[in-house]
Amino acid sequence: MTNYSITAVTLFRIYKAIPFVYEIKMFMDWTITPTALDIMQWFKFDDIHTQMYLAKYNSSRFFVHRLGDAVTFVMKFGIGCCGLVVLVLLILGPLLLFSTFNPFTNFNPVREASVDLGFVLNNSTFFSAYRNAFVSKVESVAENGTFWDLYGRLEPLRTVERSSVQNLTMPNVSDSIWLISPPNLVNLRNYIDRTGQADLRLSYEIKRQTEGSNPTSASTSYKMDTMQTKKLYNTLGNCADCSNKRSVTCKYNESFNLNDLYISVLRLSSQNPPVPLKGYSEFNRSATLGLICDQNSIYWTLTKNSSTSGLEFITIADRSASGFLGYSIVAFYFSVVYLISKFLRLSVSGLSAQIMTSDLPRPEPIINICEGVMVARAERDLIREEVLYYELIDLLRSPEALKIITGSCVNYLQPPAPPKIQDKDREKDKDKKQKTE
Repeated sequence: MTNYSITAVTLFRIYKAIPFVYEIKMFMDWTITPTALDIMQWFKFDDIHTQMYLAKYNSSRFFVHRLGDAVTFVMKFGIGCCGLVVLVLLILGPLLLFSTFNPFTNFNPVREASVDLGFVLNNSTFFSAYRNAFVSKVESVAENGTFWDLYGRLEPLRTVERSSVQNLTMPNVSDSIWLISPPNLVNLRNYIDRTGQADLRLSYEIKRQTEGSNPTSASTSYKMDTMQTKKLYNTLGNCADCSNKRSVTCKYNESFNLNDLYISVLRLSSQNPPVPLKGYSEFNRSATLGLICDQNSIYWTLTKNSSTSGLEFITIADRSASGFLGYSIVAFYFSVVYLISKFLRLSVSGLSAQIMTSDLPRPEPIINICEGVMVARAERDLIREEVLYYELIDLLRSPEALKIITGSCVNYLQPPAPPKIQDKDREKDKDKKQKTE
């Protein structure tokens, strides 16, 4: 630490800021170097030497700045204005990054989807009936003229970019048989018989294409009317009887019409659950729930009305910043912005406690003592090393002695610049001289 140029000091600060590099060097030096100092004294001595090195660099201000000179406009603009702009960007920047105004955003299309329809008992117990985690068709409707002729006039779709809209079609048959135990089937029928109601819950989960984006899910409830409830109660009983007979000829199936089961148009954001676009009857969809029983299995079907295909969803993907997918704006603030703010606060707080070692007009005597400790260590004169170390500690414990050795700040201030003579004053002085002559 003998070079006091701005480049050397900047590189030194960067070296001290790199995590664990400085600590690793200190532990290695203390381990392989003969010394009488313990590890904490070693760190303390190096910190003192560092403070004196930076104080020597900062002392150049005493020999350049004249007393009373105002801070220049360039300095105020470069540090004050630019620093303020940086702080405002740190505070408001994430809001722009996670908004649709970010010019670097793109659409995150749907890759996978799953649908689960089942019965809810007592608002807590859920018996899944139809479930499918496979999308039979995912396609863009940007070039589908029929779709836009039907729905393009509606407000939610009139202002969106057509490339962000997709059509998802689910299979009409559950991807697994209905794995319900006989006791639970009895409990389900008893609940329907006791309450006279059958509540359904339709849940769907959307997975996006970009890596790092988390799946989002939502659900909607549906209550069967009285006739459908009685029909369901009888159907479950007949299906149970058919399964218990184990006869090849015993087959049974029944269907239930579910009017306005769900809203087919979903708006997708990067983090929030899918939002059904309510208030438009054109988006409401009815479906038919079917139960098929035979001697081997029981399974459910779910088809869109007036069709043999499964449920269909129209998704509208908002623009999002792909580099930040998987992180909410709250998580980004706490993990990045908060960390930067704490680092900035630490760098500007506690400055008054460093006055004794940072504002020294002539720190060379202290630096000479530090170099004497290192010379004694290199010569393996551990007695002199330890004596000089404690002399250094005693010196730093005495503010008055430190001030005497390193000098007073007032004594090293440069005198103010002579006052500037204005042009008019110069002309008056010239006229006076001519008159006297």
